[in-house]
Amino acid sequence: MSRRSSRVTLVALVALAATGLTACGASAPPAKELAVEVVDSLLADGLIDADEADCMRSKVAEYTGDALDNIAERANNNDANALEALEQFEADLADCRAAG
Repeated sequence: MSRRSSRVTLVALVALAATGLTACGASAPPAKELAVEVVDSLLADGLIDADEADCMRSKVAEYTGDALDNIAERANNNDANALEALEQFEADLADCRAAG
């Protein structure tokens, strides 16, 4: 897998994790907690290195839990502002891959 496609896959996984469980109506864990768990899983699976994981955890920490939950819920309903905020979250995480 190329560096570019793994970056796209990584960003998609984190974004889907942040929104996916709310779509099925399940009581999802907080989006912030879920995002950190996905980063930890990617590190454990060797898809990112420790520096990238630390960077991503720092980026996630910049968002309040309520903010990510709100973004996820509204993005699930195709709210344009939330989708834009989700794109920014993805870009923030992707910056860690670009730097790594």
